[in-house]
Amino acid sequence: MTKLEKGMMVLEAVKAPTGSLAKIIYEGQGQGTQYGTTLFHVFLDGMSYGTFAMRGNITTLEEAQNKLSSPRQADEQESLAEYAVYYQWMNMDVNEFYDSGS
Repeated sequence: MTKLEKGMMVLEAVKAPTGSLAKIIYEGQGQGTQYGTTLFHVFLDGMSYGTFAMRGNITTLEEAQNKLSSPRQADEQESLAEYAVYYQWMNMDVNEFYDSGS
């Protein structure tokens, strides 16, 4: 088992809505109001799309890969990683829309 370290690549080729492949990087354990979670960072098309948290104290690379690659719900094919990338991508576009004054 490989211990997770901040900045470690967890998944390199996550399907994204843009047709590109996103990367998910380990950010660390949640602190304060995020205590009891594990934080991950989404990078897509060379840009940061923000962080997301998963419940639980994930400490190994293999555990993180297994959890992120698992289906979001029992009857779906979309993985947790794909959902997280999509969610971050949608929020980034909404933020850019409002920042542009449109």
